Amino acid sequence: MPGIEAALGLHEAGILQLPIHRVYPLSEAAEAHRASEHGHLTGKIVLAVA
Repeated sequence: MPGIEAALGLHEAGILQLPIHRVYPLSEAAEAHRASEHGHLTGKIVLAVA
């Protein structure tokens, strides 16, 4: 996917900032989903897969 590769390249170069609101472990996916439903987030929610 050329668009994703380009975006990742910009991020790695420090040109594109990707704000992260919070990182949840995969076991807390339901909680992450609830948090996203409430809105008012300052960034993205990330699920960490171990």
